[in-house]
Amino acid sequence: MFLEVAGRTVHAATGAVPIEGRDDPLLVLLHGSGMDRSVWSHQTRFLAHHGVRAVAVDLPGHGRSDGPALGSIAELADWTAALAQALGGPLHLVGHSMGALVVLETAGRHHDAVASAVLLGVAAAMPVHPDLQAAAEADDPLAAELITAWAHGRRQHIGLNPTPGLWMMGGVNALLDSSPPGVLATDLAACADYDEALVAAAVRRALRSEEVVAVPRVTDLDAVAASMSGKVEVESLDEDRDAEILERIVRSAVLAVFREQVPGETHRAIVEAFDEHEGVAIGEDLGSAAYAVLVDEEIPALRPAVDALLDGEEDTGPAVVASAVELVLEGLHLSKRLNKHTAGPRSRYQART
Repeated sequence: MFLEVAGRTVHAATGAVPIEGRDDPLLVLLHGSGMDRSVWSHQTRFLAHHGVRAVAVDLPGHGRSDGPALGSIAELADWTAALAQALGGPLHLVGHSMGALVVLETAGRHHDAVASAVLLGVAAAMPVHPDLQAAAEADDPLAAELITAWAHGRRQHIGLNPTPGLWMMGGVNALLDSSPPGVLATDLAACADYDEALVAAAVRRALRSEEVVAVPRVTDLDAVAASMSGKVEVESLDEDRDAEILERIVRSAVLAVFREQVPGETHRAIVEAFDEHEGVAIGEDLGSAAYAVLVDEEIPALRPAVDALLDGEEDTGPAVVASAVELVLEGLHLSKRLNKHTAGPRSRYQART
């Protein structure tokens, strides 16, 4: 099918089942760098025959959609919101790789356009190897070969494929080779330049918790350290310590904000409250409402520090309170006033012994 989005023609596949005249859930699939809607051929056909209006689109400049290719994840997110309007959204979005970043950014910038989100092959940061970017800039076939080699496991390297008669690596390589000149390079640069890792992590967490408001927390800061890799030059005698040094930079920044924003006179009461408490567990899998309970019922001594952080804020809802609580607890830990033990997605703060 063809439709018009932002004044340009867009091509999409619907699994050979028209979407018009149906009120089934509307699901849009977004492909990765240098790809097109054909990577979703099996999924669209299955979904279309199982009660879903499935739409796999060619992003601008890809496949049979008009160009040019858009140069940033933010631009692609705005385009996706326009697509939702053209289709009569909101949309259930599914994204792979670059498409997953677009889904995250769309959910953050245009939450009314997103009914739900599924992220495949996503990371907090997607740096691009310089050799790959250089090959893509030169439209060198090496770029497709590198992506194909790195993207497939050992089984696929020897020809195994769940679909008899097809070669997975050869198919991907051919698809990337067919990408219009400059498009793969544009896509890779958009992924590498995406610097909203903290916001994206917060949006992803909110989506998982089925919360409407996404506010970054200390637990989202791992994404910042990951996104800095390759963008910050670290001079060290031991090159393997880059990640450790970046994490130290992030911790130092948290401590500096804590000292500047949380009044010192509020610290002692919190520490003393923890002396009489078994400790609290926080983490990315904990909903915002639990933090409000923590402040209002479990450790009321946190309230003055949280109120000081929220002073002047228009929004003082549970998501903002959760962000403030995590800053206070982590700041007291980095100040060596509380102990912290991390296991999996949870961290437990306890009195020092």
